[in-house]
Amino acid sequence: MSNGELVRIPGKKHLSYYELIRNSAVYAFSDKVAILIFGIILIVLSNLENYILVSQDALLSKRILLVGIIVVVLTIFEAGYSFKIKEETLRGSKRPPLFNHFKEMFRHGLKDFIIDLAYLLLMVLLIVISIIGSALYKEYSMILPLLALFFITILTLIQQSAIINLAYHDGEFKSAFDFKQIYRLMHAVGFKRMVVIFILWFICDYLILTSIFHEGIFVENTIFTFCLNLVITPFITIFTERLFMLSTL
Repeated sequence: MSNGELVRIPGKKHLSYYELIRNSAVYAFSDKVAILIFGIILIVLSNLENYILVSQDALLSKRILLVGIIVVVLTIFEAGYSFKIKEETLRGSKRPPLFNHFKEMFRHGLKDFIIDLAYLLLMVLLIVISIIGSALYKEYSMILPLLALFFITILTLIQQSAIINLAYHDGEFKSAFDFKQIYRLMHAVGFKRMVVIFILWFICDYLILTSIFHEGIFVENTIFTFCLNLVITPFITIFTERLFMLSTL
């Protein structure tokens, strides 16, 4: 799909929100091996990240640098597998992809990683501008942070759409920054629909995983945390990636 146009059967409507959620849940549950493998990767990644955060070693020690490199590599593979879910959803796959073709997975994951980093830098720039502006102009100290939050939300939505556009263009890197094509994609899908899916994704990825589990009453429960990383987190990740991509079809 290199022309960037959404391919649909004439007269076919979008799946309803119920159908999207049901399809994505069935899809995520359809391959328990994929969930477990993905979960093991996330457990290793989580433990390495925690090691970096609590380590008493010097920040630039060889051990920290080695662990940091491993974290980046695993993060790229995680992003590559997430991209593979989107790509195979476009091809009509009904089961999560296999963990194979690691070179291609790493290549796509690296693109995803760079794209996320680029959009993150834009968000950080907005925050810096908001902080400096609030310090210089006290009368706008309430308005500027709200404006920054608004534009960060819009940028996050564009960021997700950019990765989807990347999948529609067979991983062509520049398609993630082709804002004309991204706008056409969002317009074809429907801005209201994109916002609803974005809210569902936000609830799953941030409010549930971060606020309720990681910082909630279960944080001290080692067994629960292990099960969370092994099953729940990979399931929700596969579910949301499928949900986002399926919503464009």
